[in-house]
Amino acid sequence: MLLVLAILFLLATPLTILGLRRARGRMGAQWLLAALGALLAWASLWFLRPRLPLSLQLLDWGAAGAFPESPALLADDISWPFTLALATLALAVILTAIGRLEDLEAGAWTGSLAVSALGIAAVLAGNPLTLALAWTALDILELVLLLPRAGEPHQRRSVVTYFATSISGTFLLLYADTLARASGELLVFEHIPAAAGPTLFLAVALRLGVLPVHLPFIREPDLRRGLGTIIRLASPAASLTLLVRAAAGGITFQSEWLLLALVGLAALYAAAAWARVPDELVGRPSWILGMSALAFAAALGNQPEAVLAWSLAALLGGGVLFLSARPGRARRLMGGLGAAAMLGLPFTPTAAAMHIYQPVTIFTPLFLLAHALLVYGYVRHLDRPLEPVETPAERWIQVVAPGGLALVLLGFLAAGLPWLGAAAPRWPPVGIALLAGGTALLGRRIRLPGFVFAALDSAFSLRWLFSLAGRLLERLSSGLDGLNRVLEGEGGVLWALVLVALLISLLGQLAGGG
Repeated sequence: MLLVLAILFLLATPLTILGLRRARGRMGAQWLLAALGALLAWASLWFLRPRLPLSLQLLDWGAAGAFPESPALLADDISWPFTLALATLALAVILTAIGRLEDLEAGAWTGSLAVSALGIAAVLAGNPLTLALAWTALDILELVLLLPRAGEPHQRRSVVTYFATSISGTFLLLYADTLARASGELLVFEHIPAAAGPTLFLAVALRLGVLPVHLPFIREPDLRRGLGTIIRLASPAASLTLLVRAAAGGITFQSEWLLLALVGLAALYAAAAWARVPDELVGRPSWILGMSALAFAAALGNQPEAVLAWSLAALLGGGVLFLSARPGRARRLMGGLGAAAMLGLPFTPTAAAMHIYQPVTIFTPLFLLAHALLVYGYVRHLDRPLEPVETPAERWIQVVAPGGLALVLLGFLAAGLPWLGAAAPRWPPVGIALLAGGTALLGRRIRLPGFVFAALDSAFSLRWLFSLAGRLLERLSSGLDGLNRVLEGEGGVLWALVLVALLISLLGQLAGGG
């Protein structure tokens, strides 16, 4: 039951809060209930850690089902760090919300806890069927939460595009399962066959926007820091877990150099956008894309520890910045520690991520520059002056809100604890620090015109593809309308007879040839 406790706590708490709202309970009581539920979910994971690995079959569909396996959960050394990351972010969202009056709303808390619960269910998925169900539930919940906030037509199109690309990745996951069964193997997450690795790689790449390079996220920063951060990070966490498992099983492509080049360009594009955006909320999609691209590069090198390190840095390192809204010493201190961890210094949670630079290849400078731009953007957003946030004057609030940020750093350290002393190359942090510092100096002296970034965005985004598809559909629709007008006219019967005669003649020729 330890496997489902965190999910149950995160799902039961929103229902209880909704009941308390109907009873017109005070806002303070609702916040306390949300914090208690998130705390219980977070604490239950620490009881789970010494008992790894654990598996639990949720349902028994038997052999008569369409899939040979039944829904199941799996907690091991790969899924537990992601589970801890999501539970930590859920608790930190509730704790830091009292420092932001705009987030003092029970609807934001219930939505955050529900998204976290489905994200944890996806992270703990024990087989492809369970993961596909969790991915679909998470995508539908995000669609329900995001569509009401999309007021403009282009915003609604972005939501639908995000949903469509995510569902396409789910279909690729099921296709990989079908290929494995056709070859006489079962696709199990404890040991993924090497033949299934490329398809799983592409499934995760499509959901995260790495291949083809696009941002399948909404660009508008109208989501709050709390709920918006959970929505941005829960779905990538559910996908990156599968990437770590695929890297552990081995990923081999015939044209691996081409994929490395594409992944490197994706990382550089996203890092440049992240370093340029006006604030971190606008740049959240670019942050996720850039960090995910570096994780994909590690996966192509079959380095699961490095993939895990990059993934945790994307979730928890970014979470520190995204949840810190109040200016002051707490933001600078916590954010400074997060930025130091992003460098990949020895005995930090991201030290294992430096394996991506070993051995040195022709693509190493590309990833080094992308990494440096991500660090530069992190420090730049951290140093950005914030407007004073109106908060209640109670002293306990001034302690609890920064405590939420400290909790994220604690979760970052605990999740990466097994790899803190791992042997990793020592030169990349120095090179990254020098490149980030050089970027800061050049950025003050040289400013590239905006059309350069607009051209890059137009080339790397998929808006041109959807525009082309829309034009083709318009042409097809106009052609069908023309055919419909012809058939409905006075000569419609004659044209119908001509088409029937042509069809009969074609079928006769095919039959004669057979």
